[in-house]
Amino acid sequence: TVSVLYWVMRDPVTKLAIVDGSSVDPDVCRAFADVFSVPDKLAIVHFVSLVTKKSRTGLFNDKRVLLVSDQCLYFCKEDGTRKRSVRIRDVSEVYCFTDGFLALKVPAEYDVVFKLANTAEIDYLLNILRVIADVCYGRPLGVVGQNGAYKGHPNIVLDRPDNYVPQAVPFTFLTADEATDGALDELLRPPPPPPPARVGDNPPLAAAQASSEAAMVLQHPLLDPHALSG
Repeated sequence: TVSVLYWVMRDPVTKLAIVDGSSVDPDVCRAFADVFSVPDKLAIVHFVSLVTKKSRTGLFNDKRVLLVSDQCLYFCKEDGTRKRSVRIRDVSEVYCFTDGFLALKVPAEYDVVFKLANTAEIDYLLNILRVIADVCYGRPLGVVGQNGAYKGHPNIVLDRPDNYVPQAVPFTFLTADEATDGALDELLRPPPPPPPARVGDNPPLAAAQASSEAAMVLQHPLLDPHALSG
Protein backbone atom coordinates (compact mmCIF):
# COMPACT_ATOMS: atom_id res chain seq x y z
CA THR A 1 0.00 0.00 0.00
CA VAL A 2 1.32 3.42 -0.97
CA SER A 3 0.84 6.20 1.55
CA VAL A 4 -1.48 9.02 0.51
CA LEU A 5 1.54 11.30 1.05
CA TYR A 6 3.01 9.84 -2.12
CA TRP A 7 0.35 11.58 -4.15
CA VAL A 8 0.87 14.94 -2.43
CA MET A 9 4.62 15.33 -1.91
CA ARG A 10 6.34 16.80 -4.95
CA ASP A 11 9.59 18.53 -5.84
CA PRO A 12 8.60 22.21 -6.19
CA VAL A 13 11.12 22.68 -9.01
CA THR A 14 10.37 19.75 -11.34
CA LYS A 15 6.87 18.94 -9.99
CA LEU A 16 7.87 15.27 -9.94
CA ALA A 17 6.35 13.06 -7.25
CA ILE A 18 8.53 12.27 -4.23
CA VAL A 19 8.71 8.74 -2.87
CA ASP A 20 7.31 8.53 0.65
CA GLY A 21 9.40 6.38 2.99
CA SER A 22 6.36 4.39 4.09
CA SER A 23 6.03 3.02 0.55
CA VAL A 24 9.63 1.74 0.50
CA ASP A 25 10.60 -1.81 1.47
CA PRO A 26 11.20 -1.78 5.27
CA ASP A 27 14.70 -3.28 4.94
CA VAL A 28 15.68 -0.62 2.42
CA CYS A 29 14.13 2.08 4.57
CA ARG A 30 16.18 0.95 7.59
CA ALA A 31 19.39 0.73 5.56
CA PHE A 32 18.82 4.27 4.28
CA ALA A 33 17.56 5.79 7.51
CA ASP A 34 19.67 8.89 6.82
CA VAL A 35 17.52 9.42 3.73
CA PHE A 36 14.02 8.24 4.66
CA SER A 37 13.94 8.74 8.44
CA VAL A 38 15.24 12.27 9.02
CA PRO A 39 12.95 14.02 11.55
CA ASP A 40 10.75 16.71 10.01
CA LYS A 41 12.52 16.43 6.67
CA LEU A 42 11.72 14.74 3.37
CA ALA A 43 14.49 13.71 0.99
CA ILE A 44 13.83 14.38 -2.68
CA VAL A 45 13.85 10.80 -3.97
CA HIS A 46 11.87 10.09 -7.11
CA PHE A 47 12.69 6.43 -7.66
CA VAL A 48 13.89 3.40 -5.66
CA SER A 49 14.68 0.00 -7.14
CA LEU A 50 16.87 -3.05 -6.77
CA VAL A 51 19.21 -3.39 -9.74
CA THR A 52 21.88 -5.71 -11.07
CA LYS A 53 24.91 -3.73 -12.23
CA LYS A 54 27.52 -4.88 -14.68
CA SER A 55 30.87 -5.13 -12.95
CA ARG A 56 34.12 -4.15 -14.61
CA THR A 57 35.04 -7.84 -14.81
CA GLY A 58 32.18 -8.39 -17.22
CA LEU A 59 29.83 -10.25 -14.88
CA PHE A 60 26.34 -9.07 -13.94
CA ASN A 61 26.86 -9.89 -10.29
CA ASP A 62 26.78 -6.59 -8.42
CA LYS A 63 23.48 -6.25 -6.59
CA ARG A 64 22.68 -2.63 -5.86
CA VAL A 65 19.91 -0.39 -4.61
CA LEU A 66 19.28 2.48 -6.99
CA LEU A 67 17.97 5.78 -5.62
CA VAL A 68 17.25 8.65 -7.98
CA SER A 69 17.16 12.15 -6.52
CA ASP A 70 16.71 15.55 -8.11
CA GLN A 71 20.44 15.54 -8.94
CA CYS A 72 21.88 12.03 -8.97
CA LEU A 73 21.54 8.35 -9.51
CA TYR A 74 22.95 6.65 -6.41
CA PHE A 75 24.14 3.06 -6.75
CA CYS A 76 24.36 1.62 -3.24
CA LYS A 77 24.92 -1.61 -1.39
CA GLU A 78 21.91 -3.11 0.31
CA ASP A 79 23.32 -2.02 3.68
CA GLY A 80 23.05 1.62 2.58
CA THR A 81 26.69 2.15 1.59
CA ARG A 82 26.95 4.52 -1.39
CA LYS A 83 29.17 3.00 -4.06
CA ARG A 84 28.73 5.57 -6.81
CA SER A 85 26.85 8.82 -7.38
CA VAL A 86 26.22 9.74 -11.01
CA ARG A 87 25.07 13.32 -11.56
CA ILE A 88 22.15 13.49 -13.98
CA ARG A 89 23.72 16.56 -15.57
CA ASP A 90 26.69 14.37 -16.59
CA VAL A 91 24.57 11.69 -18.33
CA SER A 92 24.68 12.42 -22.05
CA GLU A 93 22.67 9.43 -23.28
CA VAL A 94 20.87 6.32 -22.13
CA TYR A 95 21.18 3.18 -24.24
CA CYS A 96 18.17 0.90 -23.89
CA PHE A 97 18.62 -2.76 -24.84
CA THR A 98 15.84 -5.22 -25.67
CA ASP A 99 16.68 -7.48 -22.72
CA GLY A 100 16.02 -4.63 -20.27
CA PHE A 101 19.59 -3.51 -19.65
CA LEU A 102 20.24 0.22 -19.56
CA ALA A 103 23.60 1.91 -20.16
CA LEU A 104 24.27 5.43 -18.94
CA LYS A 105 26.84 7.32 -20.96
CA VAL A 106 28.85 9.46 -18.54
CA PRO A 107 31.66 11.02 -20.62
CA ALA A 108 33.11 13.01 -17.71
CA GLU A 109 33.66 9.80 -15.70
CA TYR A 110 32.89 6.29 -16.95
CA ASP A 111 29.71 4.52 -18.00
CA VAL A 112 27.41 2.23 -16.04
CA VAL A 113 25.27 -0.68 -17.22
CA PHE A 114 22.45 -2.06 -15.08
CA LYS A 115 19.10 -3.80 -15.14
CA LEU A 116 16.10 -2.99 -12.97
CA ALA A 117 14.61 -5.79 -10.90
CA ASN A 118 11.28 -4.82 -12.46
CA THR A 119 11.86 -3.99 -16.12
CA ALA A 120 8.26 -2.72 -16.38
CA GLU A 121 9.55 0.41 -14.63
CA ILE A 122 12.06 1.32 -17.36
CA ASP A 123 9.83 3.96 -18.93
CA TYR A 124 9.01 5.35 -15.50
CA LEU A 125 12.72 5.83 -14.71
CA LEU A 126 13.54 7.25 -18.14
CA ASN A 127 10.78 9.81 -17.88
CA ILE A 128 12.03 10.99 -14.49
CA LEU A 129 15.50 11.49 -15.97
CA ARG A 130 14.06 13.26 -19.01
CA VAL A 131 12.09 15.73 -16.90
CA ILE A 132 15.07 16.53 -14.66
CA ALA A 133 17.40 17.01 -17.64
CA ASP A 134 14.87 19.32 -19.28
CA VAL A 135 13.75 21.37 -16.27
CA CYS A 136 17.01 21.57 -14.31
CA TYR A 137 19.60 21.59 -17.09
CA GLY A 138 17.69 22.86 -20.12
CA ARG A 139 18.51 20.02 -22.44
CA PRO A 140 16.89 16.85 -23.74
CA LEU A 141 18.14 13.49 -22.54
CA GLY A 142 19.19 11.31 -25.43
CA VAL A 143 17.61 7.85 -25.33
CA VAL A 144 19.08 5.45 -27.88
CA GLY A 145 17.28 2.20 -28.64
CA GLN A 146 19.43 -0.83 -29.39
CA ASN A 147 18.18 -3.63 -31.62
CA GLY A 148 19.33 -6.48 -29.45
CA ALA A 149 20.34 -7.68 -26.01
CA TYR A 150 23.32 -6.25 -24.18
CA LYS A 151 26.51 -8.11 -25.12
CA GLY A 152 28.96 -5.30 -24.69
CA HIS A 153 28.97 -2.19 -26.85
CA PRO A 154 31.81 -0.29 -28.55
CA ASN A 155 30.58 3.03 -27.13
CA ILE A 156 30.30 1.80 -23.54
CA VAL A 157 33.36 2.42 -21.36
CA LEU A 158 33.32 0.59 -18.02
CA ASP A 159 36.97 1.04 -17.07
CA ARG A 160 37.41 3.59 -14.31
CA PRO A 161 39.88 6.33 -15.35
CA ASP A 162 43.03 6.73 -13.28
CA ASN A 163 42.09 10.29 -12.31
CA TYR A 164 38.54 9.39 -11.21
CA VAL A 165 37.52 10.88 -7.88
CA PRO A 166 34.22 9.60 -6.41
CA GLN A 167 31.60 12.27 -5.87
CA ALA A 168 29.85 12.63 -2.53
CA VAL A 169 26.62 14.36 -3.52
CA PRO A 170 24.23 14.97 -0.61
CA PHE A 171 20.48 14.53 -0.90
CA THR A 172 18.23 17.57 -1.00
CA PHE A 173 15.79 17.76 1.91
CA LEU A 174 12.51 19.64 2.10
CA THR A 175 9.99 20.36 4.81
CA ALA A 176 6.49 18.94 4.39
CA ASP A 177 5.18 22.43 3.62
CA GLU A 178 7.75 22.92 0.87
CA ALA A 179 6.93 19.54 -0.66
CA THR A 180 3.18 20.10 -0.65
CA ASP A 181 3.11 23.70 -1.87
CA GLY A 182 0.97 23.68 -4.99
CA ALA A 183 0.74 19.89 -5.03
CA LEU A 184 -3.00 19.81 -4.45
CA ASP A 185 -3.46 21.97 -7.54
CA GLU A 186 -1.64 19.30 -9.51
CA LEU A 187 -3.93 16.63 -8.05
CA LEU A 188 -6.94 18.46 -9.41
CA ARG A 189 -5.45 18.82 -12.88
CA PRO A 190 -6.17 15.78 -15.09
CA PRO A 191 -3.12 14.04 -16.46
CA PRO A 192 -2.23 14.38 -20.14
CA PRO A 193 -3.32 11.54 -22.43
CA PRO A 194 -0.98 8.56 -22.64
CA PRO A 195 1.33 8.47 -25.66
CA PRO A 196 0.05 6.58 -28.71
CA ALA A 197 1.17 3.00 -29.14
CA ARG A 198 4.34 2.73 -31.17
CA VAL A 199 5.57 -0.29 -33.06
CA GLY A 200 9.29 -0.91 -33.12
CA ASP A 201 12.13 -3.24 -32.27
CA ASN A 202 12.49 -1.82 -28.76
CA PRO A 203 9.20 -1.84 -26.78
CA PRO A 204 10.78 -0.43 -23.57
CA LEU A 205 11.26 2.87 -25.39
CA ALA A 206 7.57 3.42 -26.18
CA ALA A 207 6.93 6.10 -23.54
CA ALA A 208 10.47 7.47 -23.59
CA GLN A 209 10.10 8.30 -27.29
CA ALA A 210 6.83 10.19 -26.72
CA SER A 211 6.59 13.93 -26.32
CA SER A 212 7.74 15.34 -22.99
CA GLU A 213 4.19 16.38 -22.06
CA ALA A 214 2.75 12.94 -22.72
CA ALA A 215 5.67 11.30 -20.97
CA MET A 216 4.77 13.20 -17.80
CA VAL A 217 1.74 10.94 -17.35
CA LEU A 218 4.10 8.43 -15.74
CA GLN A 219 4.94 10.94 -13.01
CA HIS A 220 1.50 12.41 -12.51
CA PRO A 221 0.41 11.89 -8.88
CA LEU A 222 -2.85 10.27 -9.93
CA LEU A 223 -0.98 7.38 -11.54
CA ASP A 224 0.07 4.58 -9.22
CA PRO A 225 3.61 3.60 -10.33
CA HIS A 226 3.22 0.19 -8.71
CA ALA A 227 0.44 -0.56 -11.19
CA LEU A 228 3.12 -0.57 -13.92
CA SER A 229 4.41 -3.87 -12.60
CA GLY A 230 1.14 -5.49 -13.59
